[in-house]
Amino acid sequence: EKLTFQTISHIVTKMDCQPTAEQGVIILVTGRLQTDSDQPHAYGQTFYIKPVAGSYFLSHDIFRLSLHNS
Repeated sequence: EKLTFQTISHIVTKMDCQPTAEQGVIILVTGRLQTDSDQPHAYGQTFYIKPVAGSYFLSHDIFRLSLHNS
């Protein structure tokens, strides 16, 4: 199925980071997402990055768009 929107924009309103015991980082991003001229919707996204060979690897990525029936 094809996506119907032409444009998409997002605003990050808050980002929180927390180190883990394994030298990784958990990152929580919250913000607002808008497609075309639709009303913006809140979203949250959580990442877990862990160290691998002197760099970092994105191990987990969770995205939640907060849609509510009105």
